[in-house]
Amino acid sequence: MTKLISSTLLVLSLSALLFAQQNPTSRNKNSKRYSNSLQAVVVTMPGWDDVHGTGQLFKRNTIYSKWRKVGEAFPVVVGRTGLAWGVGLHEVPTDLGGGAIKKEGDGKSPAGVFALSGAFGRRPKPRGTKLSFLRINTSTECVDDVTSRHYNSSLDRKSIASADWNSSEKMFDITPEYDLGVFVDHNPTRTPSVGSCIFLHIWTDPGTPTAGCTSMSRKDVERILNFLDPRKRPVLIQMTEKEFGRFKMKFFPTS
Repeated sequence: MTKLISSTLLVLSLSALLFAQQNPTSRNKNSKRYSNSLQAVVVTMPGWDDVHGTGQLFKRNTIYSKWRKVGEAFPVVVGRTGLAWGVGLHEVPTDLGGGAIKKEGDGKSPAGVFALSGAFGRRPKPRGTKLSFLRINTSTECVDDVTSRHYNSSLDRKSIASADWNSSEKMFDITPEYDLGVFVDHNPTRTPSVGSCIFLHIWTDPGTPTAGCTSMSRKDVERILNFLDPRKRPVLIQMTEKEFGRFKMKFFPTS
C-alpha cells in the first residue's frame, strides 16, 4: 500500500524504547531490540494529518557514534489521512501526542520505528542493491484481507494451494508505484486489522497521497536502495516533526 548514542546510558535508554512485534496498545518488555542499527531513513511530517513531508538518510559508524546526515533531504508523500502509530520496533507512547493507532483501511501511514527488510521491483535486482530482492510478477500479491492466514504477506499466488483471501494488491499491476520499492516491517506478527502491505515506493506524482505507504521520486527510491545495507540493520523512523524532536533529543544525537 500506496507496510539509534554517544554513551552507554543512551544505548540502554534506546533499548528501553524500541521493541519488536507487540500489540500497539500494550508494552512488551521482552521483545527484540534494534538499538544496534547503523542506518536510518527518517521521515517527518509537520503534523499527524499532513501528507507531504521530508525524508533524510542518516548513518553512524558504531552504536556509540552520533548520527550524521547522508546527502540532501528529499520530499515524500504519505497516506491520504496522514500518520498513526503503527506496530514495529518502538514502544507506542502512553500519550499518543495527538495521534491515533493505525488500523487496516484508515488511509494512514504508520508512525514509529520499523526494520527495512528487503526490496522489490518489476525488473531484475538493480546494481548496487544489497537488500534481499523480490522480483515481482503477474502472480505476486500482497494480502490485505484481515481474515486470511496470509494477511500482510507478499507472495506468489501460484505457490498457494488454496488461496483464502478475497482482497489483495496485485503488485505487478501497480505501476509506476511498485516498479521499485522497499519492504517496511510494519505489523511483523501479521495481527489482523492492524495494517498491511506497507512499503517505501515510487510516487504517483508529488501531489498524490498513498493508501498508507510512503512514496517519493524514483531517483530517491534508487538512492535509498543504494544506501541500505542489511548488515547495518537499517530502520525507518517515521513520525511528526514534534515527536521526532522528542525522540531525537533522547535517543538520536546527531553530529
